[in-house]
Amino acid sequence: MIYPRINWDEVEVGTDFTAEIRGAETFGKIQKLSNDRIYLCQDDIQGSDCISKLGFKYSWAISAGTPSALDHNRVTNLKLIKRDPMDLTNYFKKIKFV
Repeated sequence: MIYPRINWDEVEVGTDFTAEIRGAETFGKIQKLSNDRIYLCQDDIQGSDCISKLGFKYSWAISAGTPSALDHNRVTNLKLIKRDPMDLTNYFKKIKFV
């Protein structure tokens, strides 16, 4: 699969994303640790555990986030979502109310 190259140095911790992990659609936030490990924090797929999951239940490691790492970790359709902090409409549509 071909992915656009992401410059992870410019991606902030807590950036929203959508992706498919092992074929399951999910959304959440990006976590980056000092050892160049990047995690997809979300509530759907249990994977490699990171220290801070940013309020989500699970995290999924994507190593350094290179295209080959995404393939290896079975992540497809990864999209980073840059939000206007004043536009909360889409955010609240995705919240799961119990």
